[in-house]
Amino acid sequence: MPYRFDWNKESALVTFHGEVTYADIESADEALFNDPRFDNLDFIVYDLLTIDDLDVTDHNLQVTSAINSSASQWNRKLKMAFVAKDGYVLEAVERFIELMQKSNWKIRVFGSLKDAFKWA
Repeated sequence: MPYRFDWNKESALVTFHGEVTYADIESADEALFNDPRFDNLDFIVYDLLTIDDLDVTDHNLQVTSAINSSASQWNRKLKMAFVAKDGYVLEAVERFIELMQKSNWKIRVFGSLKDAFKWA
């Protein structure tokens, strides 16, 4: 698995690395949403800085946003921060944020983990 979860009492850090596919994103989302700690999370930070290749399509992002929008009904207060610098990873994050505009969650993208945790 090209991702790792680090859980705290009120937050989670998900670090993706290497070659990441849509199946990996689905797997991470499933693990997150099925974990009993999800209901009490205040924020989640996705560290995408060490992704070498991201294999997702716009359709994949639409499906992922629909799943996340549904999950937002169980945890309405969640803040979601993505850490990405440039290229296709950043473009995919910006598209996901655009698709999630009607959800309850506050979602932003940052260039560093420090800035993401400061906001969260």
